[in-house]
Amino acid sequence: MEILKRIERYLDEQGLVDGPLREELLDHLMSDVKARQREGDTLEEAWIQIVEDIPPQHFKALEKETVSIDRHPFKSIKIMAYLSIGLLAATVIFKTAHFPGAPFLLLSALMMAMAALITGSISGVKSYPEKEGKKVVLILMGSVFLFFLSLVFQVFYLPMTGPLRNTAILLLLVIFPFLLFYFLGKQAWESFLLTYLHRRHTAGIERFLLVLLVLGSLSKGLALLGRPSPEPASVIFVLLIFAAGLQYFLFSLRQVNDRGMVFVLILTIILLMVPAMELPLPFPLKSIAIALFFLLAGGITSLQASTGYDGILATLMTVIMSSFSLLRIAFGLHWIGAGTEGMLFNIPVFLLILGALLLSPRYSMFRMYMIIALAQYLLVYPLSIT
Repeated sequence: MEILKRIERYLDEQGLVDGPLREELLDHLMSDVKARQREGDTLEEAWIQIVEDIPPQHFKALEKETVSIDRHPFKSIKIMAYLSIGLLAATVIFKTAHFPGAPFLLLSALMMAMAALITGSISGVKSYPEKEGKKVVLILMGSVFLFFLSLVFQVFYLPMTGPLRNTAILLLLVIFPFLLFYFLGKQAWESFLLTYLHRRHTAGIERFLLVLLVLGSLSKGLALLGRPSPEPASVIFVLLIFAAGLQYFLFSLRQVNDRGMVFVLILTIILLMVPAMELPLPFPLKSIAIALFFLLAGGITSLQASTGYDGILATLMTVIMSSFSLLRIAFGLHWIGAGTEGMLFNIPVFLLILGALLLSPRYSMFRMYMIIALAQYLLVYPLSIT
């Protein structure tokens, strides 16, 4: 592919050797070129304009900054994230073997993840005093902390689970509309702390979410075989949907170009988050909200796809996930036979969603959409192995 070779040659000329950073910049530059081509530029015009907009020695400075950040204090955050994953894996093993202490391992995993979030937020604010939006980062992380805390309370069946989760989601429903209007017509991502940190750590966040997805899938599979209870898988999938949803909407901040898009994204956020709240909503209403989320989010994803192939795949998955969410009403009300709860029906569905996830481009809204889709599906189905 000509553009890929051209970008790789350009990064070589810039002396960029850092593996993860190089990979991330390669994806970003590819996306920028394709976005300009969609606006009518030729490949040559798009590439010349992008290169002219890059300051001299920008990538080398970025690489140096990345290496410095990885050393301290963000290296400790990575260690805490890995420990959290390890503790979640231990939880699945302990549940499978019926060892005592699995709930406390799950608690430790959630607490370690919360510690990583708090440390990362404070470190980000201290490391970049010149960036705007420090209060937004702290409020957003406070909301995430409350959501994690609600999961801890859920694991131990403690009161206040509902109020904690509702407060966390209400904070998000205030923060994201503010951010969408703030970035409307602006390109202030590098000067705003939240979007700057998000861009820098996108690859690591995605890897963390994919590992969570693997652990949740393993736990769900073992639960279907009658080994442990489904509780670890449920907690992992709820956490995964929430985290991937945040990642999806942070990606969307770069796509805000008119007020119509802002209001569609606000409605999409509401449709994803409200069903997770502890509210007396009837099952059909929640299912309709989830179906509308997949419809709107999938439509946005299709429009923002970097290639025609991705757009077609995103459109196909939008139709499938929206339809499947509506069918949940029929499943839940037993309008459709019990065979839909078994593996004969669900294995093809699982493989279809998994295939779309694997084909989706890395570090994109499309991949986050598919992670949400697969986690939502596994959270609800299959119900048995018959």
